[in-house]
Amino acid sequence: MTETDTTEPDESPEDMEFDESEDLEETEELDDLEEAAEADESGSAGIKALSMQVYYLVKVELLGIKPVIWRQFFVRANITLNALHDILQRAMGWSNVHSHSFEAGGVEYGNPSEWKGDDVLVEFEHTLGEAAPNKGDKLVYIYDFSANWRHEVTVVDDQYDPAKVERHGHALEGSGECPPESCWGVAGYDKYCRGLLETYDPYWKKI
Repeated sequence: MTETDTTEPDESPEDMEFDESEDLEETEELDDLEEAAEADESGSAGIKALSMQVYYLVKVELLGIKPVIWRQFFVRANITLNALHDILQRAMGWSNVHSHSFEAGGVEYGNPSEWKGDDVLVEFEHTLGEAAPNKGDKLVYIYDFSANWRHEVTVVDDQYDPAKVERHGHALEGSGECPPESCWGVAGYDKYCRGLLETYDPYWKKI
């Protein structure tokens, strides 16, 4: 495995140069958010309080791995957590073949088809702006419950200039390749990187 550059950019978010070839497009679900928010008379105060022109600069880091694997991109503040899940999958390079959830402020959010019980909030009904309303707020995105891939999602800027977003697109920056699916989490990935995973799991002997 080739060594990846782990040096994070020195520039402030306002000064970053983005590679338009790596623009991250939002999912089609995002196109309907404004109409849905306006039509929902019973929507939460958090959703109504968010302007459609509010954008977040978000950084996501895969925890437990060195060198650090991270991504940074723009999203609307009122993006649903379900739509954010789709973007995180694409940004990190996962294949969306396992269950997932979010944790923020002691509250869990998830897909009802993957969860049972009343203590988990439905991710379709809650937004990033609700779960992490301010600059510096964090939430944890968990992918593949057996492997327990934990991603720290941080709001780097909660009032990013829409003009910059329009000029650059939902640009993606970052460093490090995503681990392969089904390598059994951080411990398995460490063995994979050292060329030992074939002795750790017979699955990899077939590849």
